[in-house]
Amino acid sequence: MNQRISSIIILYFFSFSTLFGQETSEPYVNSTNVPNCIINNVSIDNNSTTVMLNYWKTKSNATQAWVSFSSNTYIIDRATNERFQINALSNLQGLLDLNQRYSIAKGRKGKIGDKNTTVYFFIMEFPPLPPGVENIDIVEEVNGQYGFVWRGVNIKNPDKSISSSWNETKLKTYWNDNGIDPIEGIYENTASSQDQSKYKLAIKKKGENYEAIYLDGADDKRWSTGDIKALITKTASPNMYTTDWYMSNKVLNENVYTSFEPGLMKIIWTDNNPESLYLKLYPTNSEVANITSSTKSSGTGFALSSNGYIATNYHVTNGANKIRVRGIKGDFSKNFNAKIIVQDKNNDLSIIKIDDSNFTTLGALPYKIDYNSSDVGSSVYALGYPLRA
Repeated sequence: MNQRISSIIILYFFSFSTLFGQETSEPYVNSTNVPNCIINNVSIDNNSTTVMLNYWKTKSNATQAWVSFSSNTYIIDRATNERFQINALSNLQGLLDLNQRYSIAKGRKGKIGDKNTTVYFFIMEFPPLPPGVENIDIVEEVNGQYGFVWRGVNIKNPDKSISSSWNETKLKTYWNDNGIDPIEGIYENTASSQDQSKYKLAIKKKGENYEAIYLDGADDKRWSTGDIKALITKTASPNMYTTDWYMSNKVLNENVYTSFEPGLMKIIWTDNNPESLYLKLYPTNSEVANITSSTKSSGTGFALSSNGYIATNYHVTNGANKIRVRGIKGDFSKNFNAKIIVQDKNNDLSIIKIDDSNFTTLGALPYKIDYNSSDVGSSVYALGYPLRA
C-alpha cells in the first residue's frame, strides 16, 4: 500500500463465517501504522487464511483519492519467521487486482460509526496457517521498505493434531509381547529429493483401523516422536484405506488414500502429486516368526513346589519364546516370567519354573504330591481353564 494511504480494510461479512474452521473477531493488535484501519476478523480453514479489514477516510487524509494493496504482503509467524504471501484480494463486489489503485475520492470523511462516514471493505486471502501459529505480523514489505504494518496480532489457531507416548522401542516391545498383524510395523519413505522429508512412521492397529505414528525424519520442528501423522480407515476394498493425513505443516489433508502390499505402503494423493512409497523396515521375516510365536497359546498349570515349579501341558509351552505366569496367590494382575525345564511331547506334559526377580514364593501348597503309582480306576479331579484376557 502506498505510504500516503496506509489503509486496509476488513469487514463483518457474516455470510462467510460458517465456512471457516478457526475464526478470531477483532483480534488484539500490539501496534500498527494505520489507525484508521481495523482488523475485524481472521479466519483459517484447510484452504486459506482470510483477513477481513475495514478502512475509513479521516480529516487528516482528505486529499487521499485511492487505496492500493501490494502483492508483497505477508503474514509472518512471529515464532518461526515463516512467511505466507498474499494470494488474492476482494471486496463485497468480488475479486480485485493486487497492485492496483482503487478510488475512495467520493468517500465521506469522519470516524467509524459516524452516520456520514463511508467505510471501505477489503478481504485479503493467504495460504492456510499451520495449526499452532497464533501470534502473527501482517506487513507490506518491498526491498526492506514497509507500507502498512500490524504487529503482534493474536489469533485463535490451536494445534489440534494428536500425539501419543509411543516410540520405536515401546512399539517393538508391545508387538513382541502382543503379536503383530501383517500391516503393522515400521516404514520409511523412499523420498530422496531435498524438498521431501524422509519420514519414518509406525503403523499401529487401533480397533478395526490404524494410526500412522511419527518416529523420525521431519525437517519441520513442529513434529515430535509419537505425534499422529495419519488416521487410516478401512474401506470395502481389501488393503485400500481412506486417510486423514497431517501434512508437514500439520494442516490436515482429508483427500488421501493408503494401500498396502507385502513390504510396502503407498500414499495416494488426489491432487495429482506423485504417489509416496514407504518401505517396511520392521519386522523382518525372522522377527515376524519370533513375535507371532510369543502369543501362540495359553493354558492352566498347578504348582509342584513353593519355589516356582509348575506342571502344565506340552502344547501350551511348545514353540514359545516367552512364558508368563499369573494368578499367584489369587492375584491375576501380576505377571511373572518363567522358563521351560523339561517337556514330554508323548504325554503332553511340561514342567516350567518361575524365573523372575520379582517372584518370592508360591507359598505353602494346599495339597500333597503322591509319589506312589495310582491304581487303574482311581478318581482324578481337575479344575481350571485357559485365561485369554
